[in-house]
Amino acid sequence: MFCLDLFSFIDYNGYMKSFYEKWREDQNEFSVLDKGNNLFPPHFHENVEIFVSIKGGYKITVNDKPFTVSSGEVLFIDSYDVHAYDEKLSNDELNYVFIIPSKYLGKFRALKGAKSIDCPLIKDAALCNELVQLYKDFIKMGDETIRCAAIDLALTLIISRLTLSAKKEKDESSLIKRLLVYAQENFKKDASIADFSFKTGYSKEHLSRIFHRFFKIGFPEYVNTLRFNYAQSELALNGNKKITSLLFEAGFKSVQSYYRFKSISAKSSAMRHNY
Repeated sequence: MFCLDLFSFIDYNGYMKSFYEKWREDQNEFSVLDKGNNLFPPHFHENVEIFVSIKGGYKITVNDKPFTVSSGEVLFIDSYDVHAYDEKLSNDELNYVFIIPSKYLGKFRALKGAKSIDCPLIKDAALCNELVQLYKDFIKMGDETIRCAAIDLALTLIISRLTLSAKKEKDESSLIKRLLVYAQENFKKDASIADFSFKTGYSKEHLSRIFHRFFKIGFPEYVNTLRFNYAQSELALNGNKKITSLLFEAGFKSVQSYYRFKSISAKSSAMRHNY
């Protein structure tokens, strides 16, 4: 069962593009979803996510790129990739979603290095069966040593089938995580790139550039989205609360700034829908 925290997706005309699943990182445990409807809105986390289709499949978007993952295919979703489960291909399905936290990723990250993945989709029915069997025989077991070894093997099998770009890119994931945590802890106050830059020593230009590269959204818009969703969720929980005081509590500087953000977001959503 999914449990959304402050970064919950609230579908008010599509205002929230994606949310940060920090609770998964705090949980820091291997998990698997193999039953029920896995349709899920855009989200991201430090954990690696692996979608394995034995039968059925899904339409999944990763970093704004759509993939149709059919039976006998694997989709690898790397740390902080923005991804969404958009549509299942069949009601007759057998799919697995493996979510692997950072504590199991040491060897994988050493193998991958700073290179980027050209295409995360792997068409290999034998690999699908092998990954599921590893899960059932070893990963599912309670012995942590065996689980670690089995996850290492599974990730090695996957990376051996992925094409990595020869062009190396600097790993900014740890900095992105710090910026996301900063946003979570300070969006009700004066969260800004300038403040984070002052506190950490990174240039404002560099921080803005990598945030947009990761999430295709500016940091100020992301912070305002957190404020908007906080206000909406609080209103849903307590309809008697005065909206003006609630908007200031959420971090908006004025009622006008709230409605301006709401209007801009609605227009952007409509443009993306029409496109």
